[in-house]
Amino acid sequence: MLIINLSGLKNMPFGTIYIGRQFGQYKASPLGNPCSARGENCPICHTIHFPLYSTPTPCRSLPCYKKWLWAQIQYDGPVLATLKQLTENSMLGCWCCYDETPLLNEPYCHGHIICRAWDWLTKEKL
Repeated sequence: MLIINLSGLKNMPFGTIYIGRQFGQYKASPLGNPCSARGENCPICHTIHFPLYSTPTPCRSLPCYKKWLWAQIQYDGPVLATLKQLTENSMLGCWCCYDETPLLNEPYCHGHIICRAWDWLTKEKL
């Protein structure tokens, strides 16, 4: 699975699956991160996650996104249905992914957590 940053692109490459929040021409994805890093209260932990824009480091909201995604998978709703539509060749598009991985074993974009969840679901044959 490939995650691409949509910043600076006029159009999303054909076949890309948008995984972000509502933004401009893009409709909100069921996989979008509800845990904002824009100084808003997190719906999971009820604290404020400040952005880390200066360097591509793991976003502080990712532990909350991971909890949220797991709860959504257990709920068996639109998030799980969307995950089941992905394949190993899927290309995911969002705004937070960078071209280079700053920390090789750490997710720094919710897309990486989505990939791990899809991998687990595939191995478990769910």
